[in-house]
Amino acid sequence: MIISAVTCKIFGKTTIEIRDISEFFTGYGDLLRKTFNLTDNAFNRIYKFKKDRGGFLVVIKDKKNVLGLFTLTFAEDNFLELGDLIKLDRTFPRETFAMAMKRACNFVINQNKQDGVYLYTNPYALNLDKMAGFKVNSLYVRNVSLVFLNFIFLLPIQIYGGKIHNYWNFYKRKVIR
Repeated sequence: MIISAVTCKIFGKTTIEIRDISEFFTGYGDLLRKTFNLTDNAFNRIYKFKKDRGGFLVVIKDKKNVLGLFTLTFAEDNFLELGDLIKLDRTFPRETFAMAMKRACNFVINQNKQDGVYLYTNPYALNLDKMAGFKVNSLYVRNVSLVFLNFIFLLPIQIYGGKIHNYWNFYKRKVIR
């Protein structure tokens, strides 16, 4: 079902279509395996998980070609999870992709009376997510530690946002576990 159209500076009129999530695996399974480097076992587990959850495949295309894909799956607490973003044409502008993401999310939220959308982004897609109107509530934080004689020593260093940061509140936590 076509839900909206977006004008792209390179491709002209692009349409946004909502489909059942199972089409992501049946129609684009080979692309999914190749893009995310999935084994057959991993592919089947993801397929079962997403099919059990339910959701939608969003397809962004011009008159001839599919330009981008992503999924919106039902999650806990009346929210949707956005994931599996794939941009199929290198010349497809991020601005248009972001606008399509925003329109599709708003449409699905309103149609299904959901409370919102969340996603687990990677550092390469953070700017795209912000362009689409998402805000960052938290980042994945990795604490650096040193293991010596089966003792784990936490170091005052954290890695998040692709950068190394000093952790000044370090001594409020246990140093040895």
